Amino acid sequence: MPPIKSKPCLPCSADDFTQITVATAKCDLCNKRDKRTMKRCNTCSFQLCGGCTIKSGNEGAH
Repeated sequence: MPPIKSKPCLPCSADDFTQITVATAKCDLCNKRDKRTMKRCNTCSFQLCGGCTIKSGNEGAH
């Protein structure tokens, strides 16, 4: 599967993310919906599911 491009953003840190719990929210990396908690960048609205958050080292780099 080809890599999924993320939305452009300023350099963001883990502190720039807010946890959200919206059943319809979709991860911008894997395109899956996570019915639990996702992280959303406060600057650009980039979203990560739990699995992708762990894979990114909990940094949310994008």
